[in-house]
Amino acid sequence: MKTQLATLTLTVLGGLGAMLAPASSQAAVVGEYINPVCGSTENLSIPVAAAGHSWVAVTSLNAASMQGLNALVLRNCGANSSNADVNTAVQAGMALVLDTTSLTAGSLPGNPAFTFTGIGMCDGNYSLAPGAPITTGPGGTLTNDSLDIGGPGGTSGYCTFMGTTPVASLPAGAIPFFTTADGLNAGAVGYTYGNGRVALSVTQLSHQVVYMPSQYVYAGAKTYYINALTWALAGSSQTSCTTSGYTGTQLLWCQKICESGLTGKALDDWIHRWIRQYRQLPYCALPGGGGNPT
Repeated sequence: MKTQLATLTLTVLGGLGAMLAPASSQAAVVGEYINPVCGSTENLSIPVAAAGHSWVAVTSLNAASMQGLNALVLRNCGANSSNADVNTAVQAGMALVLDTTSLTAGSLPGNPAFTFTGIGMCDGNYSLAPGAPITTGPGGTLTNDSLDIGGPGGTSGYCTFMGTTPVASLPAGAIPFFTTADGLNAGAVGYTYGNGRVALSVTQLSHQVVYMPSQYVYAGAKTYYINALTWALAGSSQTSCTTSGYTGTQLLWCQKICESGLTGKALDDWIHRWIRQYRQLPYCALPGGGGNPT
């Protein structure tokens, strides 16, 4: 497809000068899937928009629902099970923020070499890991007390963290975000899989009874999600029409060519229209520019 576009461009544009790629942008399309067992949990549309991204609801964890997403926030409120489409999307460069109450074996993208185990009775007092990259960001600033049960030091209230993994056993490249107060066990970590990053927290933060304004961790949870999203996006290399900086009509046309699945004459017509209007190739046809139109 890249060869077809390049040949067509030379034919139509002839002796035009160098074609410039659009300016890059940090804006992203962020999907959010909330497992129905979470109850009527408030979504993250407002804080995601405040962070400068576009929010969309995701109702099915399949390839079609994730097409065009730069990131997915997956809030489980139960045991996380492996999903081949999610794994493939992360490997291809989609950022994933996964909050789940527990994990089944082999359920994480890339099947990283660490295991979370239940902590039994609630450990109320969690702290930021030293140098955690989610400490500050568009969501605000986190402290050692932000995700404690009921208040600083874990005084009372609903459980937050539900599982931990030993920090000492984390594989190279995995980063602890929040740990038990002694720093030995992590309840939230980040790691890379393929071209994407995964921010994982094993908590009850997505449950309706925990993620509500009357609970102490409500503000901290929002801050954590957005800062974790920012970290995951920063290390994921997926390119899309949105992240390439297109806006308005150019964005719509780019999505027609690169992300809508058009083929044959319909695709050719949009390519001709693009070249006549913009005298350059869309991101997906540039050499090394993120792939071919689908």
